[in-house]
Amino acid sequence: MTTAIVSRQKPTPAAIAQIQLEDKRTAAATETRATVVQVVLLLTRDRSFEKSLSEALHNPVILISRDIDEALQIMAAHSDELSLVVIDFDDGCHGMTLLSAIKNCLEKLPVIVATSSDTYHAAAVAYANGAAACLAKPVTTAELKVVIRQLRQAKLELTAT
Repeated sequence: MTTAIVSRQKPTPAAIAQIQLEDKRTAAATETRATVVQVVLLLTRDRSFEKSLSEALHNPVILISRDIDEALQIMAAHSDELSLVVIDFDDGCHGMTLLSAIKNCLEKLPVIVATSSDTYHAAAVAYANGAAACLAKPVTTAELKVVIRQLRQAKLELTAT
């Protein structure tokens, strides 16, 4: 049998102040996390993939591009704001063009590639050109959430070192 020890002493003003401070820090951290806006560049023509990405992110701003020219313009205009790029390789060589541009210009920007064509070859090419992850389509919201969480964790670990 376990016994709980209950103190009948009133908490000191210092203890109360410490608890209130911790509560404020927790609330501020929660509010900050809730208002962090993730800006994502998405190159795709697949509306269901677009929907899955939107559901996988919390409070996202998704800059959608249907072709490579528009994607490169978005990348140039928003390079400082972008936190992630997601490329649908099913648009042929255009996805590879964008991936190469990111590798050359914004090499630290994480890129997720999705493809339904020759997955092994596409994955090898994507990883060789700097992709952080390569997913086989159809991609579920849960898969995207896991990969995005892993990328965030890796970024936090790199920042901490």
